Parts: sequence; C-alpha cells; structure tokens
Amino acid sequence: MSTPDSFNAEAYWAGKPHKKWVVFVSKVRGHGKPVKTEKLYVGAKNYESACKTAKANSMLTGRITTVARLAHPADLGCVSVRRRTDCYTD
Repeated sequence: MSTPDSFNAEAYWAGKPHKKWVVFVSKVRGHGKPVKTEKLYVGAKNYESACKTAKANSMLTGRITTVARLAHPADLGCVSVRRRTDCYTD
C-alpha cells in the first residue's frame, strides 16, 4: 500500500463510476469564519454530488460551506500491515 503522501486519489478513482469522498461541512458566521465543522464520508459520482449529499446529511443548519476531496485508503479504514521478521519458528 502507498503512504498517504504518495497515494494518487485522482488516478485511483478515475475509472470508477461511483467514488468515495471526504466532505468537510462547516457552519460559518460573520465574514465566513467557520464556527463548527463536521467530516462526512459519502459516495457520489462527482464533487458537486458529494457536496450536495453531505449537506443533506449534515446535522449543521444555517449558513454552511462544503469542501470535498477524494478518499484515501486511511479514510476508508485501510491499514498497512508489515510482515514480522523477528518471529521464532520451530
């Protein structure tokens, strides 16, 4: 598995019709300064659909903004497993 810094989410999700997105939904006040932010994981075909789905499922109300990115393996619960070389064998 790639490290989070080397994973290319755009390349991985490019050929898939339904993608997983991480969407940050923020309630804003005044000059657009966020006062509360939720992180939601949604399945959608594109950026706009991901933002719309997250807004519809968020507990936040009022003036909100959204920012989305394609999910990385760690976002979906994938962990790197290394084979132990210090095990004893009989």
